[in-house]
Amino acid sequence: MQRTDILEHLDILILEVRLGNKTVLLINIYNGADNNTILTLMGTNIPKTNPVIITGDFNIHHPNWSLPDTDTSPISDTFIDWTERDGPDTPE
Repeated sequence: MQRTDILEHLDILILEVRLGNKTVLLINIYNGADNNTILTLMGTNIPKTNPVIITGDFNIHHPNWSLPDTDTSPISDTFIDWTERDGPDTPE
């Protein structure tokens, strides 16, 4: 089921996927060169009651996942910090 109650955005799709009694939020994004989409996602209150999978075309580079000699995107460290500290996490 699409979760437009969490966020309605042309470049972000949030789906709630249920398998038996398990529920997962699947978030797919397309982030353009202006980084507005990733900033919108990071500013969204994503429920942390279920596991969250974030996937998509982020259009950002970082040494953790880019080829050597690729310039690091200015927002990539902010995104990593958000996913590790402030972003959605798996409930205990």
